[in-house]
Amino acid sequence: MGVDAISMDRVVDEELPIHKILLEKGVIFIENLKGLDELIDCEFIFSCLPLKIEGADGSPVRAVAIIHE
Repeated sequence: MGVDAISMDRVVDEELPIHKILLEKGVIFIENLKGLDELIDCEFIFSCLPLKIEGADGSPVRAVAIIHE
């Protein structure tokens, strides 16, 4: 799941309830994407390449969408 927002949860919510629900369900999510409106009604391949950071609970990513024309 990808969103154009800084967080799935409200930034002030330290409990991160939405994060916990999604992770318990095995949902991988990517936050702070941009340009998602360009993908409406498009068929595309999405690739997200996170950094491998030991002990981290998240990572910056290189996220790209390859649009089929």
